[in-house]
Amino acid sequence: QPYQTPQQLSKDLLTLQLTINNEHDGLYADKVDHLISAVNCFGFNFASLDIRQDARVHSQLVHDILQKTANIDYRKQNAAEQINTLHHYLAKPAPALPEFPADSVEYDIVDMIKALPSLQQIVGERGIHRYILSNTQSAQHVLELLLLCHWCGIDAAIDIIPLFESIDDLTNAADIMDTLYQDAHYAPHLQQRHGKQTIMLGFSDGTKDGGYLTANWAIYQAKVHLQAISEQHAIHCVFFDGRGGPPARGGGNTHNFYRALTTTLPQRELQLTLQGQTISTNFGTLAAAQYNIGQLYTAGLADLDQPAQAMPKSDQLLLEELSTLSADYYQQLIHHAKFLPYLEHITPMPYFGELNIASRPPRRSQQGPLSLDNLRAITFV
Repeated sequence: QPYQTPQQLSKDLLTLQLTINNEHDGLYADKVDHLISAVNCFGFNFASLDIRQDARVHSQLVHDILQKTANIDYRKQNAAEQINTLHHYLAKPAPALPEFPADSVEYDIVDMIKALPSLQQIVGERGIHRYILSNTQSAQHVLELLLLCHWCGIDAAIDIIPLFESIDDLTNAADIMDTLYQDAHYAPHLQQRHGKQTIMLGFSDGTKDGGYLTANWAIYQAKVHLQAISEQHAIHCVFFDGRGGPPARGGGNTHNFYRALTTTLPQRELQLTLQGQTISTNFGTLAAAQYNIGQLYTAGLADLDQPAQAMPKSDQLLLEELSTLSADYYQQLIHHAKFLPYLEHITPMPYFGELNIASRPPRRSQQGPLSLDNLRAITFV
């Protein structure tokens, strides 16, 4: 019979190790030791695959399904009406979903969600269980994914990870999660996931919206408020930082960032993205990898013997004032009449889209004139 859990394999390997030591003078015992360590560290999955989709795409899909199956114009409903609609259909048996063209985004989403149980059966829950909702702007966005899973007839072990990116979304993040923690459908789902909520925070879009200082201050404040509201509801909150390569995208000396956080933000678990162009620099050699991984793992140790204390009020007021001033000047810059023409005609930005080494195009839409809305933060900042 195949092993169902890594612990079963580890138990047999320990028995094998004991046999080798007792009956074969420890021949090749070191190789078994390495294998046991690998199983204990990675289980059956060296890496997990995250699913990621823009929350607004789900909203459109929910609207399309409701319009076709119940003649409901979901987009015209206000926030309270949308939540009531979502609750109503979460409590009902799943309807027969309409057919979507095989080359459509809608088909891809439904097909992917339906495939989750079989994928988890093949690779295990650890292999694929996280669904990142980029551009999360409301509690409805999270409930919409929950409803889509219900409609697709799956009860897969899935962790929904809202990603808050813009300054407004970071400001509203705690209120959104407070609503979800008390929601009649999301709260039970969260308990099934052992009361653990991972929340992703993006650095790039905040910098694009408000500038470097304002973005980092907004992320810090969001973390403080999210931590407080999670503790209030007895939820274990884990922050997943969407950091890029350059400092404007949260890069630079990452360990210094975590070392600088106050003791009001417990760092029991560290999750962050590593941009491709930084991997060879920071982890390209054994010595560099050992040093940089060690710096990350020990970033929060210095404060362990310190009592928890909030940032001094004077520092908060100073940072708030600096953030407001810098954001005002930054807004004047990006809304200047010649700013977008400057990006298009003076900078090399238009040529980035011609490269075949980039992960994303400079603009979300290639149609129409360049605007701040369709300008991707990664290219800009």
